[in-house]
Amino acid sequence: MPCAIVVVDMLNEFLHGRAEQLLVPAENVPGLIANVRALVDRARRANVPVMYVACAHDEGDLIFRAIRPHALRGTWESQIVAELAPAPGERVVEKKVYDGFYETGLDALLRGLAVDELYLAGAQTDCCVHATGQGAIFRGFRAHIVAECTDTINAERQRVGLERYRDLIGPVAHLSDPALAF
Repeated sequence: MPCAIVVVDMLNEFLHGRAEQLLVPAENVPGLIANVRALVDRARRANVPVMYVACAHDEGDLIFRAIRPHALRGTWESQIVAELAPAPGERVVEKKVYDGFYETGLDALLRGLAVDELYLAGAQTDCCVHATGQGAIFRGFRAHIVAECTDTINAERQRVGLERYRDLIGPVAHLSDPALAF
């Protein structure tokens, strides 16, 4: 089963922004970035494809009727954190809603690589990572979430987010799992 890593919304605004912008507790950010970096580095060494999915909004996007404006296209806030910068040849797929598959080219990119299994990392476990996992299974992919490589607003939401993912979408993987040895 060919697999790929999909890194979701590891953006400056959500990890290095002002307190009201953060989707992960500030004290958790260094560890989350280090864990995602470890996963990405492992994948790169094994020639496993790494894809990035990132919010890139325009001022009038409909989602702003429900939530505050964020990650406006072309701003520092919408850029992937420097510590996880895509390597040459790695694709960044822009999205306008929680699901990284909805009206994006992610499905076609993964199918073009004959990928059928995904390992998801990023922010927010219980929102965009969850929605992207859901989008993946609706399209026939097997989608794992890597527990140490995701985080959200607080520990309780993280716990519930991982439980809901496991119960509704797919397996919860861990960095120590043999499957992630690539």
